[in-house]
Amino acid sequence: MKKRLTAFLCALTLGLGLLILPASADEDLFFLSLNDTLPAASPQITPIQTGGWVYVPASVFNNRVSGVNFGIYYGFTDGNETLVFYNLSGRTLTFDLTTNTAYTSSGEAVMPGKPVVLNGTYYVPAYAICSYFGLTYSYFTTDYGPLLRIRDGNARLSDSAFLSSADSLMRSRYNAAHPPQAPVPAEPDPPAPATPASPTPAAPASNSSKPASSSKPASSSSRPASAANPPSADPEPPEDQAQTPPPAPEPVNSFSLSVAVKANGDVTSALDALASVKATAILFFPADTLSRSADQVRQAAGRGHLVGLVPKGDTPTQRLESAREGSEELARILRQETWFVLADDRELADAGYLTWSPTAVVPGGSDADRYSAVYKAATGRTGTTRLLAGSDQPLAPLLRHFSQDGDTFLAPRETKY
Repeated sequence: MKKRLTAFLCALTLGLGLLILPASADEDLFFLSLNDTLPAASPQITPIQTGGWVYVPASVFNNRVSGVNFGIYYGFTDGNETLVFYNLSGRTLTFDLTTNTAYTSSGEAVMPGKPVVLNGTYYVPAYAICSYFGLTYSYFTTDYGPLLRIRDGNARLSDSAFLSSADSLMRSRYNAAHPPQAPVPAEPDPPAPATPASPTPAAPASNSSKPASSSKPASSSSRPASAANPPSADPEPPEDQAQTPPPAPEPVNSFSLSVAVKANGDVTSALDALASVKATAILFFPADTLSRSADQVRQAAGRGHLVGLVPKGDTPTQRLESAREGSEELARILRQETWFVLADDRELADAGYLTWSPTAVVPGGSDADRYSAVYKAATGRTGTTRLLAGSDQPLAPLLRHFSQDGDTFLAPRETKY
């Protein structure tokens, strides 16, 4: 244990220059990228910087909050005295909230070991989490504020490509946080007292007879007003000098794709559409007709896609039994089981199935209608949109349109949804 701790501290000393961060260009903006996404700022997403380290809210690793599933989960144990992060491979990272220390499942110490609690939100050291669970941690100083990028193997863009593609969106958010201030016109000096109608004897000059001076410094062009020089408002600037903010860029969306296959339905056109944009998806087959769809199942799996089930039944118990039988039939077809099910039953989740609930469904109608409906459903969402289409729908125009828009398609993963 002592040797491991010493080795860790030595490594930490060597890498400290990469982790102690300079002051950001804009202290009130801190961008977080998860894979190829740039979620909107919120207390559940936005990082903070303290003591030279970057911390992120624990909820960043909750895919229902962030929309990105890194396969890392967390929870409080021991009467809320410990905060434990873990994955399905058995690795755990424990933060002891009573001693402000952190250690791994093998007993190695982790630094920094003290979470930060701010307004009831627990923030954890981003580098420690990424390093232990095999995620890539990248920190950048941009013209709009610091950017932390956390990614795994599902990220398709390199850091340089992502920075280039996200520049307009970061600029838009920076401009929204710093709207241009209209110039305040200078107040004109008060007019001079009117000349009396009849002359009066001149009073002796004295300091007490001088008019009180304004506490506000006069501009170089201001002078007392007179009949020959009346006060006037500042002239409006010429139209060609008017400053207008740049138009907001189109948002970039991220999709995780799935296809519901009809019984005995053809999947070739759907698979060709996915291949045209180099996307992978989950193809959900009816659990009670798998034996009649064996060729389509093999075709989907052979082209690199995941296979899931649509359980049948009127009650959660019936759907759970349908999923079990379908998984056994799938094992006979592919020599492998599946845990993806197109359902949201608590009973299925408790049994270990990965319940997939779409957040957007491709409707009917023309290609333009489908694009407009999906675009509206995806735009403004935080995180990835789980999109469900039918195998009998013409997917190629829709996916090609989103690909041309710069939207990304993230591969589904066999982790908890």
